[in-house]
This record gives sequence, C-alpha cells and structure tokens, in this order.
Amino acid sequence: MKNSMRLICLLLVLVLVFMSGCAQQSPNETNDADQENNNQQVEETIVLKAGIPNAIGHPHYKGLEVFKAQMEEKSNGRVTVDLFPAGQLGAERDLTEGLQSGTLDLSCITFGVTASFAPELNVFGLPFLFRDSEHYQKVVSGEIGAELAQKIQDKNIGLKIMGYTGPVFRVPFTKKKPLNALEDLKGLKIRTMEVPVHMATYKSLGASPIPIAYTELYTSLQLGTVDAAENAIATIYADKLYEQAQYVYKVPVVVNGLVWLYSDSRFKALPEDVQDLILEVMPDVVKATDDAYLAFEGEGEEKIKEAGITVNEVDDLKPFVDSVQNVWEEEIKKLPDWASQMVEDIQALK
Repeated sequence: MKNSMRLICLLLVLVLVFMSGCAQQSPNETNDADQENNNQQVEETIVLKAGIPNAIGHPHYKGLEVFKAQMEEKSNGRVTVDLFPAGQLGAERDLTEGLQSGTLDLSCITFGVTASFAPELNVFGLPFLFRDSEHYQKVVSGEIGAELAQKIQDKNIGLKIMGYTGPVFRVPFTKKKPLNALEDLKGLKIRTMEVPVHMATYKSLGASPIPIAYTELYTSLQLGTVDAAENAIATIYADKLYEQAQYVYKVPVVVNGLVWLYSDSRFKALPEDVQDLILEVMPDVVKATDDAYLAFEGEGEEKIKEAGITVNEVDDLKPFVDSVQNVWEEEIKKLPDWASQMVEDIQALK
C-alpha cells in the first residue's frame, strides 16, 4: 500500500511540474511570436536605388530629391531611397541596362539613349520639331505622350516610362570661334551623344559629329579632342561645361528631352501599395525637374555670361530647318506607320 501511495504522489508531482513548465513557456512563446513579427517588419523595409550621370545640383538631382523625400515620408519609413548621382553607377547606357536587368530602380535618361532601346522615341527627337518649351510640355504631358509611352511599354523591353522632362533645347557651344550663322558650324568637330538622329542632324548642318560618353565630355573639351559640344544651357551651367567653352549659340536644334524610367521588373516585384505610391509621387518628380530646368536655363545663361561666355541668338531658323529635311525623311522611314500621323499631331497642337 505504501508503495502505491508513493507512486501516486510521484505522478502528481510530475503532473504539477509539467503544468508549471507549460505555464512558464507561454511568455516565451509570445516573445518568439513578437520577435518573428519584428523580423518580418525588418524584412519588409524596401530599399530603392536611383542613379543619374549628372552632378548634385543638376535638375535631375532635384527630381531625385523629391522622389526620395516623398517616398520615405509617405511610406512612413517603410521605403528608403539611395541616390547615386555623378555617374557613380555609370553613364546613361549603363544605367539603362541596369534598369533592364533589375539592378537599378529609377533613372532619368535622354531621348537619344533611350531610343537606342526603344526606337519609337525618335519621333520626339526630330530636329526643330517643337516650337518652344510650352509646346513640348503640352505634347508630352497629354494624349500624345501617353500614347507613345504605352507603345513602348507594350514592347516589354524592361523599361517603364514614368514621365517626360527636359523642356529646354540642346544648343551648340564651342571654345574656338563665335557661332553666328549656319556656315559657322561647317567642319566643326562637335561632340554629340551616340545617337544616330543627333549625328545625322549635325552632319546635315555641316559639322563633324563625334560621339563621346557624357562622363568624358569635360575632359574631351579640355584636351581638344573636340572643338565643340551641344547641350542645354541648364546643363552647361550646372555641370560647369562653360569652363571649357567660349561661345554658345542659341539655336534650338533638338529638345533636351528625357524620360524618367523605372525598371519594369523591379516595379512589378513591389507590393501593390508601393507601386501606387510611386505612381502618386512621379508627377511631383517631373514637375520639380521641369521647374529646375526652366529656372536653371535662365539663371545659367546669366551666370555663364558673367563668366565671360558669349551667348549669340539665332536670327533666322529657316536655313537650319531646310538643312535637316533629309533627316526627317530618313528617320520617319525607320519608324512605324503611326509615326507620320503623330508628327502631324505634334505640329498641329497649339
């Protein structure tokens, strides 16, 4: 009997110990659950990478600052944006390929370079197509711009157009001789982007175009590899290219158009609410970039004049326009059938 009682007591003690252990384990289980939730929150932090070839202070960087500030604020810190200006991630082509491969989220790329991936964009790159900045902004922010963006999106080339910018014009500048007329461009070794329509345009104007990467432009001017280059006055000022110039000729050869591009694969991989937030923020990014361009254009012209640069106005555009008609004909032949109608619609838009 005594042995039976001892066995019963031992069993009761074991049961009590087991129950006590379960009770003590509950807080630990709760802590484990909390830790797991915390880990999930850490994992949900999204880091976006945005890069441009231009320096801090450039209009493109102004746009990136708006993107970073709004994405981080409106996501309550869930999204962080790392910025890589001044060509840290390469030149425009490198950045565009990074967007396609998914190693980069956002960049601002010229029409010329983007058109090497999406030739349809060359419809906006025709010389002397846009009358002025206001005309350009109306075209790209309206139905025509949306239609072209959708046509490019439908090609599935890994690039998503988030907006257009660069409402100013690329003009030639040189350190060798004044530019006052079409004849002054003849034989001039001028740096252009490696963009067929740009090269064909300057060849038709009598110059000798030489394609050089933007990151090498300043040194090329400094060393005399080229006599001249062409860019927006805003860029000539912001990136200090005027230090290697003496004369600027305000002939609006081509618009300094650019597209804000997002990596299609990176965008699709984001949570839907973050996608929506990016779409919400991008109009402000475009506006900030446009405003900076227009402000820099006026300020830049004043500053480069103060630095001793001569800025000449064009008296008559007709000789220039007549000289590039062959470029129009050849470029439109390369484009899809809808391009001719789109060009007519652009010219008709008031």
